[in-house]
Amino acid sequence: METRLTPYQASPLIECTAALVFAPHPDDEALGCGGLVCAYKAAGIPVTAVIVTSGDHGEHGKAGADVREQESRNAAELLGIANVIFWREPDRGVAYNERTIAAAQQAILDCNADLVIAPSTSEIHPDHRATAWIAIEAARRLVTAGKTLRVALYEIGSPLPRVNVLVDITAHEATKRSAVGCYGSQLAIARYDELIMGLNRFRSYTLPAEVKFAEAYRLLQTEELLQPVLIAEPELHRQERLNLVNTRSQQEKVSVLIRSMDRPSLSRALDSVALQTWSNIEVVVLNAKGPGHSVLESRAGTLPLRFIDSATNVPRSQAANLLLENTNSDLAIFLDDDDWFAPDHIARLVDHLRDNPNASAAFSGVEFGQLVKTEDAQERWQVKHQFNATYDACRLLFENYLPIHSVLFRVQQVRDDWACRFDTAMDVFEDWDFWLQISNQGAFSGTGHVSAFYNFNTSDGSGVFSAPEANKQRVQQLQEKWFARLSPARYSRLMAYTQDLYRELADKMAQVGELVEHQRITEEAARIHEENLKTSAQEQADGLKAMLASRDDEINNYQTHTRGLEDILAARDVEIAQVRASLETLQAATRSRRWLLGKLLVQNKS
Repeated sequence: METRLTPYQASPLIECTAALVFAPHPDDEALGCGGLVCAYKAAGIPVTAVIVTSGDHGEHGKAGADVREQESRNAAELLGIANVIFWREPDRGVAYNERTIAAAQQAILDCNADLVIAPSTSEIHPDHRATAWIAIEAARRLVTAGKTLRVALYEIGSPLPRVNVLVDITAHEATKRSAVGCYGSQLAIARYDELIMGLNRFRSYTLPAEVKFAEAYRLLQTEELLQPVLIAEPELHRQERLNLVNTRSQQEKVSVLIRSMDRPSLSRALDSVALQTWSNIEVVVLNAKGPGHSVLESRAGTLPLRFIDSATNVPRSQAANLLLENTNSDLAIFLDDDDWFAPDHIARLVDHLRDNPNASAAFSGVEFGQLVKTEDAQERWQVKHQFNATYDACRLLFENYLPIHSVLFRVQQVRDDWACRFDTAMDVFEDWDFWLQISNQGAFSGTGHVSAFYNFNTSDGSGVFSAPEANKQRVQQLQEKWFARLSPARYSRLMAYTQDLYRELADKMAQVGELVEHQRITEEAARIHEENLKTSAQEQADGLKAMLASRDDEINNYQTHTRGLEDILAARDVEIAQVRASLETLQAATRSRRWLLGKLLVQNKS
């Protein structure tokens, strides 16, 4: 069985009489198919190479176009490429258009190639992918015109998801390394030689031990080239077609039903479906707009898409019924063209229905918000509300809390004698009415997870947000319809529900009354406390004022006493000065008497 996915035997080369290699950049021919080209050199088979760009953009182009093209010529000499043609298309700007396809056709005819070698459509680089589809389309046109031609797709930046030829390049490994080594400008950026030879070594995984290195190819036969759309077939579909895997038959089929007004947001809605982790999905889109609706592709990502066209505008309820009539699935879910799913939305809902087999429908939580523009013109999701209530059948009579794309329902219960249909008399709340019909079949069950997004839009759509006054009458219309249809049992449940709500409301009101009284008492106590604090504060302030006045008197007395002391000290200073003056006079008189006494003593001795 594995041999249907990848070869277990190696080929020495891919048979041809002349080969043409398309290389998006100088070095891709050596990296992607250098070993095969060496095998052609050894076998004497002529090879021509078209180098689509000169690789002169960004870091890889720092060396310049002339250097990169000369490196390509040097590598071609080692590999044995007889003729190298440089298209010099803009690097990172290779265009898949009539001009480049015509040039590719002419190149194939000029070298009379019966094998075209090109990069894989799964490559990472945009120039690689564009070159792949240019080569495939050129080959398709030539095959359609009667030329015998095949295309071999090689791998470089992304391993081939599908391989049907492995070429043994063990004998040419050294030459390929040398050819890749010619691109010094690129090896200075990254060791592409080691990376590609590592990939070639890995490709020997399923081959005999003597094969050390191999190059992988997806060889497209002449017949395959007539239908290029099949070349892009997803790998899962291919494995199912080959009976190698069977996932869809084990999964309930889900129809995603879209009433389209061809708004720009439709592509986002479809992308969200394409990203679902549940794979067994069909998308059914109804043109509710009428003339001028855009043409849709037959697939949303890997999922099949059926487009139901209409020559006239189709009202919302009628459009929903037409989609139900065109549903070929076990389960169905509606999606408005301005809303979207999280990737796990459908998978969660299906699993929840499996776990709750008696439920008539499963529903998720929904985030309600709006896309707003940021300063850099990007869109940002701004959340306003979240719908994520538990199921309540009585509440559903009063409130539509289930956005249309939150509910996954069983199709059979709707189709049994068309028990559930959208009411064409309703242009708003038709989904609410539909849920009430399904709820008569059985209870709904909520996942508890938010996995869908409801985009607030006042400019168009159902009018739920743009006409609130009119909607009050519409709600009344719906409730009058359903209240008149209530069975005795459901009426009793509704009355019991209402009584419970009334009792609960009375309890809440009593609790509110108690809280109000408690608040009143608390506020009164706070007021009294505040007044007490004010009185106490005033008394304290008066006491402080009296104390300050007493202190002021003491200070005045002290200052008066101090001034008296200062006067006394001044008087004492005068007295001291007088005493000092008298003392000095006495001292002078004493000195005079001593002098006279000494003089008298001297006279007496003589």
